[in-house]
Amino acid sequence: MKNSDFHQRMASACDRSANVPPYGRGRQTVITNAINVSHESTRKYFLPKDNGGSVPKAAKLKELAKFLGVDESWLALGIEPDMTQGEKRQFSADSSGSVYIAFGIITAAGATCAFSDEDDADFIYIMRGQSEQVKIVVGVEKSKNVFNFDVSHSRDSVRVMGMIKRSSTSFDIIDLPFYPCVQSMVVNLVGQLE
Repeated sequence: MKNSDFHQRMASACDRSANVPPYGRGRQTVITNAINVSHESTRKYFLPKDNGGSVPKAAKLKELAKFLGVDESWLALGIEPDMTQGEKRQFSADSSGSVYIAFGIITAAGATCAFSDEDDADFIYIMRGQSEQVKIVVGVEKSKNVFNFDVSHSRDSVRVMGMIKRSSTSFDIIDLPFYPCVQSMVVNLVGQLE
């Protein structure tokens, strides 16, 4: 669907959402109350653009997508997400867990570690008098033993480590080299880690 089809995506998201009653049973009232907008605003979300329809402003759109349980980009623009909402939640949990795993392993190796307040580093460690900032990125499997790492936030003064989840109790950690201007890195682990 194109941008002009927001009203269709809105209706579709409502049809699939457990938070919204069926059509004709107070759907617009539920949405009005959920994201705290006027009834008139909500009514316009269900109209085609050429009939006076409108799209919520960014903050309300984010609330609406969360309430409906759909991807914000899909709701706003019709762009299909790379991951489902469930996969995004799992990826987020894996990312947070990966930081704690790496933090624990480096601490167990004898370093003193502390979590970082900076956006481009997850934690800092000191070992043998040397300190280093570390950023953990989780690999997304593209195909068997081929992983994609988002390294768009890395910089040369931060050590980037890739984390690959093999099972609920098995992880691989690899050092990722820094290359200026690289946004994404694909690593083929065939024959390296099995």
